[in-house]
Amino acid sequence: MSRLLRLAVIASLLPLGAQAQSLRADAALDHARRAAAADGLASADFVVTDAVPSARSGAEYVYLRQSIGGLEVVGTEASLAIGRSGDVFHAVGLERLVSPSASLSAAPTLTAADAANAVARHNRLRGGAFAVTERTGGPSQAVVLSDGGVAAEPVPARLVWHADELKGVQLAWEVSLYQADAQHWWLAYVDARSGRVLSQTDLVVHDTFGEAPPLSLVPVREHTEALSPFVAARSNVGGYRVYAMPDEAPIYSSGRVLVTDPDDATASPFGWHDTNGSAGAEYTITRGNNVHAYTDIDANNSPDTGSSPDGGAGLSFDFPVDLNQAPSAYRPASVTNLFYWNNVIHDVMYQYGFDEASGNFQVNNYGRGGAGNDDVRAEAQDGGGTNNANFATPADGSRPRMQMYIGTYSNPDVDGSFDNGVVVHEYGHGISNRLTGGPSLAGCLGNAEQMGEGWSDWYAMMFTMDGADDRTDSRGMGNYLFDYGVNGGGIRLAPYDTDFADNGYTYGNTASMSAVHQIGFVWATILWEVTWDMIDAHGFSADLYNASGTAGNQIMLNLVTEGMKLQPCQPGFVTGRDGILAADQALYGGAHTATLQAAFARRGLGFSADQGSSTRTNDNQEAFDLWGSEPPPPPTAITLTVTRTGGRRPKNNLSWSPADGGRVLVYRNGSSIANTKDDGSYSDRNGGAGDVYQVCETDSGDCSNSTSLAPAALASASASSSAAIDTELRVAPNPVASSARVTFGLEEAADVQLEVFNALGQRVAVLASGPLGEGNHEVRFDATTLPSGVYLYRLQTEAEVQTGRLVVTR
Repeated sequence: MSRLLRLAVIASLLPLGAQAQSLRADAALDHARRAAAADGLASADFVVTDAVPSARSGAEYVYLRQSIGGLEVVGTEASLAIGRSGDVFHAVGLERLVSPSASLSAAPTLTAADAANAVARHNRLRGGAFAVTERTGGPSQAVVLSDGGVAAEPVPARLVWHADELKGVQLAWEVSLYQADAQHWWLAYVDARSGRVLSQTDLVVHDTFGEAPPLSLVPVREHTEALSPFVAARSNVGGYRVYAMPDEAPIYSSGRVLVTDPDDATASPFGWHDTNGSAGAEYTITRGNNVHAYTDIDANNSPDTGSSPDGGAGLSFDFPVDLNQAPSAYRPASVTNLFYWNNVIHDVMYQYGFDEASGNFQVNNYGRGGAGNDDVRAEAQDGGGTNNANFATPADGSRPRMQMYIGTYSNPDVDGSFDNGVVVHEYGHGISNRLTGGPSLAGCLGNAEQMGEGWSDWYAMMFTMDGADDRTDSRGMGNYLFDYGVNGGGIRLAPYDTDFADNGYTYGNTASMSAVHQIGFVWATILWEVTWDMIDAHGFSADLYNASGTAGNQIMLNLVTEGMKLQPCQPGFVTGRDGILAADQALYGGAHTATLQAAFARRGLGFSADQGSSTRTNDNQEAFDLWGSEPPPPPTAITLTVTRTGGRRPKNNLSWSPADGGRVLVYRNGSSIANTKDDGSYSDRNGGAGDVYQVCETDSGDCSNSTSLAPAALASASASSSAAIDTELRVAPNPVASSARVTFGLEEAADVQLEVFNALGQRVAVLASGPLGEGNHEVRFDATTLPSGVYLYRLQTEAEVQTGRLVVTR
């Protein structure tokens, strides 16, 4: 590509002007202040930690933190999305605001060096002679400390308020300490008076559990395709001999190919070896704007001398491989493969919005926003461990590090840099950490229910899909590095597969999980279910560089990536789901909402799913109901019986026949409550004596009659809906600009629930809740705080549900 054309590409992608960005940030601040005032915090102050324009949606994502006395309040992060018109169309996190107390004192007892020593002691690091090397000052008393003999880099520290839902607000030192062995990067908060570590997050994310799990015999699919046509040469210059995308690893490949000029003109306008933004490569080794790849055999976190292979003036990286030899015999080929894949991931993800303004990894950001000087340090055959890999993601402007290890489960050993799925997985941690909560904040994925491992597994599968794949294929993770072979099930609890017989995990399984890889595995299982529904509906495309494509996998890469920008700091499964649904509204006008919702519901993330606190996993509640509480299909050929067991923990026991051993949906009072094995029985501990049940097979669609404990009174769903609401539910005016009247009538006294939901299925108002008498009723609906859009209103009694659409206009 010519230099002028590359410059034209850069010019066309410059971020929004500062004035437009400022106006949108002001809109976000105004919205946050109004929300705070509504909660009784009329004097709440905020700082904008990031304002990120979205190249995909045209919106701007503004990330805020509450501040008290000039100090940021960690734990009060909020994310707001502002559309082209300046309206806030999505906001999360504002419920975390805290009330300032007159007793709060911003005077620390301990110094920043004391706090750094506390972090070192807490993590059993010897040494810790920290000294101030740079002092910024201000209310936060920000400093940079020396490495203290325990850190790989200088240690920044500053004062903040640390908000905890149980312990309240405490003055704390925020300390960022990257251990000298690069195995942990602690973002820690230390009580500025007692020296106690209040919380800490490790910014280094490791790939696996530390040892390989038992071998799974579930077969996985093989890759047989050679290089995809969309990465073909643009010119006859140099090249990289690699296991090219979509090859997951050597065991799935027909062999390496020589890929020439694979750099993308939009994402890497001056090529992969540029850093100064002018024509001509600054490096002829495996180093450039996006990544520096090398070996680190002695594990000192620096390149081994001469370990970045040199392609010469023609940039030809064509080195031999003999996998029957030890990895030490083919290091140049290993580093080349690692360099290629880091650049490919960078260039592909750029198309889906992981760009400079969003915090991607580049030395030179070419004037397109964000902070530069943060290319990936990609270390092949790192000597710091085996059978593992990791990725460290600091805030935007600081360099991340990828460490790939040797796998020792096979003979001879294998090189993790050739397990491309693991490479993508590691890079995926960088994507999710930079996009969640804004690029300037590190540590937004340190909570118990965060899904970082899941996004990374999902990206690994998305980059290594091909046209021969099918939704019922079983995908193992890490099969090459951990020597499971082509037919292995991988290192997770089960292979990734939409067939419940092979992978029956749903959201409810996370309630008994604490390990991050297990929790992430469930999230990736859910995303894989959604992905295949989208592929079934819209097809598959091998061209991952076309983010404007209409294939299901291209749409999902857009939705998941944009969804991370729309979710809050410290997300859980429900807020992650809602981020994806909001992304569909922002990118596609909600065109895929029904498909997305149905797939989420199938795996327990239905409308009524409740994550509780995202800092815990044992308080979540899965649900399989659809938005709008759609009733089950009409009955066919299944016979259902319901009995009740009393005692201290009463429950309703369902038994049915025939049972085909597949899957069934269990409905209670018209809403799905379980997706379970079709073995002919189910126990509902939350059911009542008058509840009505129905079961439906997911494969055949056959259903039972609606049945309860009192068949004479509630023999069917139609009988249960015998007139409780005798006057149609109406809203006037509709559309509504400020307020409306909601009217309905009851033919007898009843407990009612009248609610309003937005297009994402989030409840935004409760208009009535509790007992109402016989007759007509009128409720006022105040819409002044709601943004323009389409809403659902729902009136529910024990006997009937009525819903309707409401349009709010400004």
